[in-house]
Amino acid sequence: MRRLLVALLCIVFLSGCSEDLSFSEVSKDVVNKDIKTFISNVKNENGIYLYFDKQNTIYVYLNASNVKQGEKAVHFNGFDVEGNGDTLHILYNRDKTDDYSNQSLKYELLYKVNADKKYDNIKSFSNGEEVPFDLVTGNQ
Repeated sequence: MRRLLVALLCIVFLSGCSEDLSFSEVSKDVVNKDIKTFISNVKNENGIYLYFDKQNTIYVYLNASNVKQGEKAVHFNGFDVEGNGDTLHILYNRDKTDDYSNQSLKYELLYKVNADKKYDNIKSFSNGEEVPFDLVTGNQ
């Protein structure tokens, strides 16, 4: 009986150690200096950026905060990640507005992705269409 209990505890402990693919929105104020520097270097250009931090930790920076006079402002709504074999899919939606002063719209977002494994390919999709990353970098 005791061996069965020990075996069960070991299984529960080891299954708790496995990582799942997950993401969370993070503030630029709480990330490390390297990521702050990276964002500072690209914040004047709209686009989607990847930053590889530690093993299986990826930051996705979505930036549309630079609006040209007379053009509609782009904002983001919805973000998700999906593993598909050896490919990680970064999924997000964007929309346009004439209401530049709407504080509830998100023109700039930073996400931390905790990958469940090392992926051979990473693809981004905006409103269901594949789009290239504007820059991929990191400290690895």
